[in-house]
Amino acid sequence: MGLETIASRDNPRIKEYCKLCTGKQARRKLGKFVLEGSRLCRESLDSGVLVEYAFASGDWIEENSGMIEMLKERSIPIFQISDPLERRIAETSGPQGIYFTCFLMLPLEKEALARKKRILCLYDIQDPGNLGTLIRSADAFGFEAVVLSSGCCDLFSPKVLRSTMGSVFHLPYYIASDMLRFEQEMAAHGMTSAAAVVDHADLQAGYCNLPEIHLLYIGNEGNGLPENFAQACRYRITLPMKGKAESLNAAMAAGILMWEIMK
Repeated sequence: MGLETIASRDNPRIKEYCKLCTGKQARRKLGKFVLEGSRLCRESLDSGVLVEYAFASGDWIEENSGMIEMLKERSIPIFQISDPLERRIAETSGPQGIYFTCFLMLPLEKEALARKKRILCLYDIQDPGNLGTLIRSADAFGFEAVVLSSGCCDLFSPKVLRSTMGSVFHLPYYIASDMLRFEQEMAAHGMTSAAAVVDHADLQAGYCNLPEIHLLYIGNEGNGLPENFAQACRYRITLPMKGKAESLNAAMAAGILMWEIMK
């Protein structure tokens, strides 16, 4: 197809791609992130993400003429990469053939959050797999936005993006530098919040009719939500446990709570 071929790891675009794969600071400084695999790359195109350029293996190019034409129609440069180079840049165990460098999606304006009906708020979630699963679940259960504390792991890290399975492109996000102040501001707009807790709860999911909840707060995997923050929320909600486990994984607990709130 007459595409320019890149075989050297010293190519400036390849070097930048590798930096964006591994470095949160590089992603922030350059205002870019990377994607790997047909599903995520296609989802990004369908969602209007701004793609700077694409790398693709020879085999992938031969098997995906439709997507190649889509990239050409949008004037997105495509570079064919050699097999050894693909193995170098691939983050997954099995190279997937297509790789994008994209411009970061802008966060939602805070004022727009006050018009949302259901928002998932994540407090210092550290595990990329958990963060991605939480976003995917929020998308599945009809939540309209996700708010992350500044202590959460990077939303645009490759592992988080893969774990979202494309849902990151469907939900607008907001980064709250001060979660307590954010909660106070949302309360002033008349939005009702619930903090997920292990004990001392006002609401037991599955055992009562839940009030309307606009903001669901999920805490850190090991420490949960700080006590003073949970007390600042309108409600404290828990999942009754019958077995001997002290608590559930944050992503699993959030999924159950979101389903209950959606009902």
